[in-house]
Amino acid sequence: MPDYVTSPNGAGRPGFVTRDLEYRLGIDRDTVYKRAGRDPQFTAAWAQAREDAIDGLEAEARRRALSTSDTLLMFLLRANRPAKYRDNARLELTGEGGGPIVTAQVLADMGDRDKAALRRAIDEVLAEEPA
Repeated sequence: MPDYVTSPNGAGRPGFVTRDLEYRLGIDRDTVYKRAGRDPQFTAAWAQAREDAIDGLEAEARRRALSTSDTLLMFLLRANRPAKYRDNARLELTGEGGGPIVTAQVLADMGDRDKAALRRAIDEVLAEEPA
């Protein structure tokens, strides 16, 4: 198998896998994607090259995070230990006095006229939905 298929990122520039293929083969981006659609070996090699490039980007991000960037450090911690470092938000809805939300009571308190209006509105919405 040709080198450009087994190592599309041979130029050593992480993040430029497709662009490297375009440049090294003298073809456009569409041709790269068409080839990937027809050739499982090429697709696998291209995917591996992309993973290798991302590994390089992660290594550089790690290096920068440890030396100069608190922001990158936090991103890496959130990605690798989400249970501990992700942003957490919790929303809990409760009914009166912290109890469950009671929906049946709303209908019980409605008069016949309001129930009929609600039924018509529901029927209109259901009639608009595709079968």
